[in-house]
Amino acid sequence: EQMLDKLRAASKRKVYDDKIKASVAKALYGDVLEGRVTRFEQFAKCAYSHFLKYGLVLREREEAGFYSTDFGNIMHALLEKYFKLLKEKNISFDNEEEFVSDELIDACLEEIITEYGNIAIYATARDKYQITRMKRIAKRTLWALQKQFAAGKFSPQDLEVNFKTVQEISQNKDVKMAFKGRIDRVDVYETDDKVYVKVVDYKTGANSFNLLGVYYGTSLQLMLYLDEAVKITADKKKNKEKTVIPAAVLYYKIKDPFIEAEDIDEEAVDKEILSQLKVDGLISEKKEVLEAFDNNFSEVNESYSSYVVPVSTKKDGTIAAKSKTTLEEDFDIICRYAK
Repeated sequence: EQMLDKLRAASKRKVYDDKIKASVAKALYGDVLEGRVTRFEQFAKCAYSHFLKYGLVLREREEAGFYSTDFGNIMHALLEKYFKLLKEKNISFDNEEEFVSDELIDACLEEIITEYGNIAIYATARDKYQITRMKRIAKRTLWALQKQFAAGKFSPQDLEVNFKTVQEISQNKDVKMAFKGRIDRVDVYETDDKVYVKVVDYKTGANSFNLLGVYYGTSLQLMLYLDEAVKITADKKKNKEKTVIPAAVLYYKIKDPFIEAEDIDEEAVDKEILSQLKVDGLISEKKEVLEAFDNNFSEVNESYSSYVVPVSTKKDGTIAAKSKTTLEEDFDIICRYAK
C-alpha cells in the first residue's frame, strides 16, 4: 500500500520544463559552441546529457586499465602510420605480399604502444594478450583493405585529415558554432574530367549508417566529413579543372570474424570473411562509381552480391532493394541537410 501511495503521488507531480537563461548558457558554453561532430549528435540524442558533459563538465573517475577506447585509439594510430609507411616505401596496393607485412605491423604497433604511454596494457596477462590480439586484427584489417582496393579503382588521397568549420547560428547571431573533426581516410577515383570522393571512418564499435540518424541529427558525422573532403579535394591545384563529385560515406568496422564451415575451400572462406568485413554506409548508384568500387559490376549480367560494398544487383542488372545506394544528386541534398 505504501508503494501504491508513492506511485499515486508521483503521477501527480509536476515536471517543469524550464530552460536555463541565455546568460547562464553563455557562461557555461561561451560565445563559440565548439566540439567534435559527436558533441552535436549527443545534443540531438539527449540535451540533458549534453548539459552534464559539456556544461557542468562532469567526468567519471578514471581508473587504470586497458579499455575499448584504448584499443580503438591504438588501431587508428597503427593504420595511419602503416599507410604512411607504405607510401614512403612506394608499395602498391596490388601487391598483397608486400602490402600486408608482419614485420611492418610489429614495428608500427611497438612504436605506437610506446608512444601511447598506457602502462596498464602490461599490467595483467589478459591485458598483455591485447597486443597479440591487436597484431592479429591489424593483419586481418590490412588484408581486407588490400582486397577492397584491389577490387576497384579508388586509392587513398589523404589520411587523418583534421578540419574545423565555424559558422553563425541562425537563431542567435552573436553565438557561433565551431565543429571540428578528423577524417580517417579520404579515397579518390580520377577520370579525365572528374574526381570521385569517398570518406572512410574506422570503427571498433557497432556503428552503422542510416538516413534516419541524419534526419534526426544523431548521425551527422559521415555526411559532414564528406562535405569537408569534397572541399579539400576541390582545393587541390591538380583538380582545379575537374569536377569533384561525392561518391560514398563508409564505416569500416575493425574486427576479426570467425567462419564456421565444413569442407569449404580456402577461396570460399576468404570470400565469406571479406563479406563480413565489407564497408557499411551510403554509395552513389551511378554505374561508373559502382565499377570503381568493384570491377565485377562491369562484367556481371546476372544477380551479384559484392563482397566489397553493401550493394547487390538483380538478374536484370538493376540495383537490389537491400543495397545501400542513393542517386548521385541526393548526396548534395543530404550533405546540405546535415549541415
